[in-house]
Amino acid sequence: MCEENMRGVRFDIHDVTLHADAIHRGGGQIIPTARRVLYACQMTAAPRLLEPVYLVEIQVISVCRALAIVCHATINTSN
Repeated sequence: MCEENMRGVRFDIHDVTLHADAIHRGGGQIIPTARRVLYACQMTAAPRLLEPVYLVEIQVISVCRALAIVCHATINTSN
């Protein structure tokens, strides 16, 4: 949906019929078709967008620690 990489997804392929001529079985023929088929499978499965979660830990030297505390308090009050 957002053209991002998918993780933790598995597609089971149960049946494949390839062209008899070897020139039509290359990656240039199969990959775009497979991409469209898998995209259609994804869209028919009622996809949802989830809110991204970002966790970060920042370590600073002691001189900057007071500034970090002020920034942290400012961020928490803006929510």
